[in-house]
Amino acid sequence: MTMYTGGCHCGRIRFEVDGQLDRVSICNCSICSKTGYLHWTVEPERLRLLTELGNWTTYRFLTRKAPRTDSARGAGCHPFAFPVRTPTRSR
Repeated sequence: MTMYTGGCHCGRIRFEVDGQLDRVSICNCSICSKTGYLHWTVEPERLRLLTELGNWTTYRFLTRKAPRTDSARGAGCHPFAFPVRTPTRSR
């Protein structure tokens, strides 16, 4: 296992993740395809937030069910998200 650190552009959100970065997925939604986001799915217990709750905003796309963190209002940087799992949708 390797520990990776990450965060947003302005530095307000910081986190650590334990895992093996051996596979990412590409989403074809309008936000991910325009920004070039790649998704690395990890179990929630492998993510440690180093930023206090409330130091970011939340953006909910389309169905408003999958929250993405945003570094600051209108910053447009989403360092991590919590996926919505439905029977018709894969990870």
